[in-house]
Amino acid sequence: MKKIFRIIKEGFFALVSYKNPLTYFKSRLGLFKNQKVTISLKNGISYVINSGTTEIRVIDEIWRLKVYDPRLASLGSRATIIDIGANIGVFSIKAANQAKDARVFSFEPFPRNFEMLKENITLNHLEGRITPFQLAVSSITGEEELFFRPYDSGGGSFKRYGDESELSSIKVKTTTLKSIFEENRIEKCDFIKIDCEGAEEEILTTAPAEILNKISIMTIEWHHTLNKMTTEEFMAFLRNAGFEVAYNHSTLTLYAWKDQ
Repeated sequence: MKKIFRIIKEGFFALVSYKNPLTYFKSRLGLFKNQKVTISLKNGISYVINSGTTEIRVIDEIWRLKVYDPRLASLGSRATIIDIGANIGVFSIKAANQAKDARVFSFEPFPRNFEMLKENITLNHLEGRITPFQLAVSSITGEEELFFRPYDSGGGSFKRYGDESELSSIKVKTTTLKSIFEENRIEKCDFIKIDCEGAEEEILTTAPAEILNKISIMTIEWHHTLNKMTTEEFMAFLRNAGFEVAYNHSTLTLYAWKDQ
């Protein structure tokens, strides 16, 4: 019954929100084979996606379920935003649309995703405001092995998990949160979104206090099975760093913010 209810809600949202809902439905059902598909929202934003991947689910997660939205509306027009695990750019483009003069720094290591990220930035005429980096963010600056499943666009991780027979791997260049702030001369970050399949703990716990002090809001997809800390321990770490914290158990998303 819950699945039927979810499908009805998703279908209604598609009819109301997309210019081409039929294309959305066909893509969601896997009816396109090995081709690029354009999904267009009525608000003027469009995304090119690869059929047969999880990219259509990313659009649904960010636009219908709005998992990264709490406090997004509070951003000023000149906000500085960092997107760690940018995938094909769904959130980066949404954030740039929310804050009309925002600077968005988007980090995505996986080559196919990165090419789609750049394509979607161009498609939405945001080259001047979204800067893409083909880098993973971790605790070190250097190189690490990224494990992935070809059909799972958002599942790349430094950790081996699930059915290992499905895994492939690739070496990717890495940077740190400290380097991001220093190299891009970021004195204040208004919003960070982190979705990096288990690297969220090491990214934040290895960042110096002076970097964490420059961050106002974070939305973190928390992969409790891939991190060493428990959810409660990580929330305590964020509180000790000066953030208020809330956790959505249904979407496994952590929200952290500082009162202005």
